[in-house]
Amino acid sequence: MKVTTIRIIRDDSCGDGDTCPTLARTDRGTYVVVGQAVTDTEALGGLRIGPGELAVEVPPALLRGVAADAQ
Repeated sequence: MKVTTIRIIRDDSCGDGDTCPTLARTDRGTYVVVGQAVTDTEALGGLRIGPGELAVEVPPALLRGVAADAQ
């Protein structure tokens, strides 16, 4: 799978500048989101997570304008 970075948010959540929240588009027509793993059991209890899936948390700024960017 080939991925193309759409947006990176460099803020206080990624002090090293390398592990920042990121949104990428794949050559399959899907998206990849990079963020902090959700480990809060109460939050995870409200989600339906299937085998091989992982919940990640990203700042709203990462997704702003994504619909417009994708067209």
